[in-house]
Amino acid sequence: MLDLVVCLISFLYCFSACSAELLSMQPGNKSVLLDLSSTGEASVTFQDPEERIFARVTKFPKAGLLRQYDESGEHLTSDLMGVSNISPTVRVFSWANKVVRFSSQFLLCESNCSSSSQPACICEHEAWAASQILGPPDVFPDYARSELAWTPSLENKGDEFIELEFPFEMYIDAVEIYETFNPGAVKSISTSSNYTLLSRCQQADTSECTESLKWQQLWTKSEDTKSSISVQRANIFSPTLCPNKLKTKVIRIDLDTSSSPGWNALDAVKIVGTIEYPSGLVKDDQNRLVYSIRDGIHGEDEVLVNFSDCSAQLGERLLKLNIESPQSGNFSSSVFHEEDVFLLG
Repeated sequence: MLDLVVCLISFLYCFSACSAELLSMQPGNKSVLLDLSSTGEASVTFQDPEERIFARVTKFPKAGLLRQYDESGEHLTSDLMGVSNISPTVRVFSWANKVVRFSSQFLLCESNCSSSSQPACICEHEAWAASQILGPPDVFPDYARSELAWTPSLENKGDEFIELEFPFEMYIDAVEIYETFNPGAVKSISTSSNYTLLSRCQQADTSECTESLKWQQLWTKSEDTKSSISVQRANIFSPTLCPNKLKTKVIRIDLDTSSSPGWNALDAVKIVGTIEYPSGLVKDDQNRLVYSIRDGIHGEDEVLVNFSDCSAQLGERLLKLNIESPQSGNFSSSVFHEEDVFLLG
């Protein structure tokens, strides 16, 4: 077990004009817990997705090592973060290849084919069906109520949804929704880390199944947001997402069709992200990291952290750690500063 020294750092969004915070580490202390979301008196937990604060390391230390914090305290030496993690990350994308569940679909068949809660339906007509949302766009960039795009069963009904599966898991950082008729109805985009009920969900009542899953919202339309999208053209809707800590291949799109009058049509959905965990993103929900000293090193070290919520950058903090030299007779070399390594983006 590491010799853990807990330091509560005053919580402050620090811009370039702000002075750095200095922590001093005595010889013999092997690690320090950096509590970035502490007020100095009590840690802050953000329950509302719109109020969560996300931390990302943009400059890594040289004298020590950063590790992700595990609340269980059993894996403080795992999940090493370091300079090797900040090399350019390969981004990948994929199109939806399976419809898991949906609220309704407009079909030229009997009414019991209109929802995924009625799996016994067999309909040879696929015009406007939920399955039309799969794969790359068939309609875009055209603006039309085409039978090649998913269209809910009723216009102006209100709440509708569709849950989609993709070929492989990734850390999603962008979603593109191709709206090809009356755009502007999307009200939220979510993902789930426990979407293991696929077969049961296809058979179950939609509300019961949804409540048994844990959804994490990646984006939510605020109540005072009004759509500025022209209803006379197709649109690729790609809002700024919350930083995503879940590796998944399933997303849920919720719509409010009454907010964009008329028939609404979604042609395709693409997700973009990385296979590897996002560089520098702090996993702990309370934004805690563990800083460990390298053996035989002393001097001043720095960690730069950027803060954001689900929609905007909030600022950054520069933490300076002073590692005191050991007593005479013990070998230790000072930190060699040749160049700074930054993570951009």
